[in-house]
Amino acid sequence: MRFHGRLAKDDLHELMRRARVAAAPSRWHENQPMAVLEAFACGLPVVTTGLGGLPELVEPGVDGAIVPAGDPAALAAALTALLADPSRAFAMGRAGRAKVERDFAPDVHLARLREVYSGASR
Repeated sequence: MRFHGRLAKDDLHELMRRARVAAAPSRWHENQPMAVLEAFACGLPVVTTGLGGLPELVEPGVDGAIVPAGDPAALAAALTALLADPSRAFAMGRAGRAKVERDFAPDVHLARLREVYSGASR
């Protein structure tokens, strides 16, 4: 493992495209981290924790795995399982990519925002 520090977006995405899995081991409640959506967009399965909105993004066994927060052994086991089964990891990454295209495309996102604002103005 190597820490790359802050990277330009293009460099980050290039590294992500060469990876086989993304880890988002959050220890606090996050709403909808861009790191998960970017990983899915790059075709990576995501291993994350069950805090905040993360379980709404990652579907265990379909596009990633969810482990308990603060449990490094569970995180390591989930990452190891995906790294040991490249075909499964690839299929999960494709499912994540399809999810981003289907549920988080700009036009879909903007339509949902319009719905929210329309309902709030009534």
